[in-house]
Amino acid sequence: MPIKQHAVKVTSNFERNLDDIERFLEENEATSAFDLLLDELADTLVPNLESFPKMGRPFLDRPALSVEAMSR
Repeated sequence: MPIKQHAVKVTSNFERNLDDIERFLEENEATSAFDLLLDELADTLVPNLESFPKMGRPFLDRPALSVEAMSR
């Protein structure tokens, strides 16, 4: 029986984080590392999430530990 595929949505926060990572790696002359990261995301992470969307820990179940989060 084939595994049901789920759509993986990318949030604007995820995109901002990728932009920050790319900028950091460019500043440190490691642009090839960013290309490897994108390959890993496309070849491994996204397909795994499509097949197993509940893998990993639920983000919202984690306690807020920062001062900023606790003040909200």
